[in-house]
Amino acid sequence: MVSIIVGTCENKEGLKHFLESVIDTTNQEYNLIIVKNDYKGFAYAYNQGIRQALTEEKEAIILLNDDVRVFPGWLEQLQEKAKDPKVGIVADKWMTSNRKHHVPFYFVYIKKEEFDKIGL
Repeated sequence: MVSIIVGTCENKEGLKHFLESVIDTTNQEYNLIIVKNDYKGFAYAYNQGIRQALTEEKEAIILLNDDVRVFPGWLEQLQEKAKDPKVGIVADKWMTSNRKHHVPFYFVYIKKEEFDKIGL
């Protein structure tokens, strides 16, 4: 099981669509952590979420924004890339068309044991 951390800031409609896409396309159990960044930035929100996720027994932590829409098989693709024991972090790029523009969004899948090596 993984922890999915989503940072959000006053984007209720985007968060709604994000949650729908996760629920509709994710075929395994996951823990969802939603962190409102309160204008402190997404890094702050992610760090808050990571701190919470590290207290739980999960295989990995995934960082996503609230304006991303995931697709069927998204999580399995990440897990497949991370199977290599030499790989600790998988980063990828998707395109989001929210907010009038097509914007690249980078997300991160981090094996939990990597935090033992690099810290938070």
